[in-house]
Parts: sequence; structure tokens; C-alpha cells
Amino acid sequence: MIYKKIKGKIQELGFSLSVKNYITANILAVALVFLLHLVLKLQWTFTVIMAIIAVIMLPFYVLEYYKSKYEKKRFEDVGLYIDGVLYEFLRTGKIQETLSAVNSSLQPGKMKNVVDMALKHFFETFDDSDVAKDALDIIAKEYDCKQIKNVHKFMLHVESHGGEIEKSIKLLLAGKSMWELRIKEMLAERSRMFKEVVFSAVISLLICGMVLYIPTVNVDISGNFVVQGLSVFVFLLDNLIAKKAQKFLSVDLLKVDEIKDDEYYIKKMKQWHIQKEEKMPRASIITGSIGVLAVVLAVIVKNQWFVGIAILFAIFGFNQHLVGKKLAEKALMREIKRAFPSWLMDLVLLLQTENVQVALMKSKENVPGILKEELDELISKLMMAPEEAKPYHEFLKDFTIPEIQSVMNMLYSLSTGSGGDANQQIEKLIDKNQKMLNQAEKNRFKDLNSGLYLLFLAPVLTAGLKLVVDMAVFMLTFLTATHI
Repeated sequence: MIYKKIKGKIQELGFSLSVKNYITANILAVALVFLLHLVLKLQWTFTVIMAIIAVIMLPFYVLEYYKSKYEKKRFEDVGLYIDGVLYEFLRTGKIQETLSAVNSSLQPGKMKNVVDMALKHFFETFDDSDVAKDALDIIAKEYDCKQIKNVHKFMLHVESHGGEIEKSIKLLLAGKSMWELRIKEMLAERSRMFKEVVFSAVISLLICGMVLYIPTVNVDISGNFVVQGLSVFVFLLDNLIAKKAQKFLSVDLLKVDEIKDDEYYIKKMKQWHIQKEEKMPRASIITGSIGVLAVVLAVIVKNQWFVGIAILFAIFGFNQHLVGKKLAEKALMREIKRAFPSWLMDLVLLLQTENVQVALMKSKENVPGILKEELDELISKLMMAPEEAKPYHEFLKDFTIPEIQSVMNMLYSLSTGSGGDANQQIEKLIDKNQKMLNQAEKNRFKDLNSGLYLLFLAPVLTAGLKLVVDMAVFMLTFLTATHI
């Protein structure tokens, strides 16, 4: 029953699981439990419970393993598709011909089936609808990925408006290569950290048996009900920890670099501008005043410790809004550093065929929410004073980010034609943008992977708990045996 259910789910992912392999996995799981039975000196009742836990957990491990394979395959398919589409589009300049050529080179599988559906839409649609966009949307819906959306948007723009495409394609290919490298590095790091979590769990189980082998005459706690039961409990916790860690390997790789919550960040930016103008809100005045009263009370009762704590509380109370501002600013800056390179990539693609101001206007369509208000303000100022540098210099002026200010200076030079060869300026812009995006994403991946580090530490806590209880039981047993 369980095998049929898990087999069906694995088949939905495009893989297969034989009865032989599944039975072998169960035998290995039970063999591991038997080994723990010997190491932890478990009674058979607790060994059976542990074996049941292992057999129940096994299907979840197997399913997560195939999910990770499925996500890797989707990621690889997208990479091959983008390469094929861009090189073919450079040759043909036509979306339908490009998809036909790419489809013939794809191996049988999900990606080929989806491209088949897109081509079928081309061949079977005869009305005045936007056939090319609808066909590409079929692919983008199945492989919901910013990289694919950027490529499709570029192809639709070129087919409708024409223009030089070689530089844009080089830019898209470079961006795709860096994206692939970032994801592969993240996966390698997560795989390494997952192995460390498993190793930590194994060590924690071995630590559980340490007290059982302390050479003391007439003292044996291995048969104690609490010791035995806690060994099984630690085994269960370590399995849940390993299962949680395994989920880090089966995430949707096409969405890990997605910028979400546009409305959330639009609201946060508006709140930030309001908060920035506030001198001292009522909450800070009330909290600080309570602190002052506490200081007076502490002086009256002549308690020096109380005086010191009350003074610190009063200082914090009057300045808590400044702490809140600093934390909000830090969070917004982190998201801006992620969102800005993504928006700049769209802008640079538009600059291949448009001037700076038109490109800025058109980039509003896909600008991340956190930049929307600032971009609207920049465009409004440029309408009033298109030749001035001030609007560019005031973009995100409330956040001191040198890389962004440097980019805005380059955009101003490009808009006025005062910085030399335009192509060289755009190339510098591209290079700077790629470095910014790469660094921002690597920092974010590091933050995301911090959860795995916490899971690496978790088995140490479970083993520590077991060790403390075992030592307590050992001491009680020893004192009882020696009649102390």
C-alpha cells in the first residue's frame, strides 16, 4: 500500500522506483536499527519501536530524494532551453522558427512536451490574438522562472519592433551563465551542509551510548526504562532533523532568485519615508518617561543595580525609534541590493534600442515594488528637467549604497552623451550590474543556508539532553547501589 502510493508520486515526477530497490532500502534501515540496538543496548521492545520509526520515515526520505532530482532536472532543462532559444533566435529572428529548431534538438521529456504544446498553439490558432505571446506563456507557466520570462520578453520585443539583437543576446547568455553558476554553488553548499547534518545526527546517537560504557562496578543503567525510551526519542528527533535538512535540497530551483512581495515592500518604503521624518514618536516618549520614573524610584530605594538598569531602560526608551529606523533601513537596503540589479538588467536590455529616458519609462512595467516609488519620482523629475544630473543623483538618496550611485552617474553620462562611447558605457554598466547581482544573490543564499547550520547544531542539543538524563540516572543508580 505504502509502496504503491510512493511509487505513484515518484512516477508523477518522471522517475521510477522498483520493488527490489524499495525492499533493499527497508532492509538497510532495519539493519541500521539493529546496529543501534547493539550500540545502545536496547531491549527488543524499544528496538521494534525504533524499527517502526525507521520504516515510517523511509518513504519521506525517498520521496524528497526524487523531488531533489526532479528540481535539478527542471533547472538543467531551463538552462538548455535558454541556450538553444537564444542561439536559434540570433540565427532566425523569428519565434516560431526558433521554437521548431529547439524542439527538434530536445531529448524526449517534459520540456520537449511543453515546447510541443507551444508549437501546437502556433499551428492551431488562426484568430487575431497574440499567438506568439500566448505560445511562449505556455512554456513560462510550466517553467515559472525569471530567466525564461526575460528571454521571452526580449524575443517578443524584437519580433515586434526589430533592432540589433546580438549584444542583447550576449547579455542574456552572460546573465544566464552567472545564474546557473550561483545555483550550482548553492546546491553544492547545501549538499555539503546536509551531509554534515546527517553526520551530526549519527554522532549524537553514538554519544547517547557513552554513559552506558562507563566502567563502574555493579552499575548498569542500560536497562533503565527512561534511558531506553529517551534513546528512541532522540532517534526520532534526529530523523525529523535530517528530514527537515533534506528539504533544503528539494526546493524549486527556478524560484530561489524570485523577488516577491511587491505590495509588501511598496508599503514598507512608504512607512520608511514617514518614519524618517518623525522626530520622537509618542511610544518613545512614554517608554522613556517610564524609565525616568524607574530611575527616580531606584534612587529613592537606594538600589544601585536598579538605578543602573533603570537608566539603561530610560535611554533605550527615548531612542527606541532610532533603533527601529536603523533595523528597517538595514532590511530595506538588503532588499534594494537584490532588486536593483534585477531592474537594471531590464533597463540595459531596453537601452540596446531606446534612449535612457524612454528605457526608464518602459522599465516601469517590471520594476520590483521596492523601487517603484523611487523610479516614479525619478521619471517625474526628468520630465521637468531632462538635462539635469540632480534627478539621477537623488535616486535612492536616503540609502547610502555607493554601487547604485555609481550606476546612476553612468546613466546620466549615457543620457547626455558626455561619457565617451555609448557602447563602452553600456558594457561597463553591464559588468557592474552582474557583479552587484552576483554578490547580492550570494549573500542571500548564505542567509537562506543559515537554517541548515542551525539543523547541524540541533542533534548536539538532543544528544546533550540524553547525556544529562543518562548521567542523572547513572548517579542515582550509583548512589542507590553504594547506599550513600
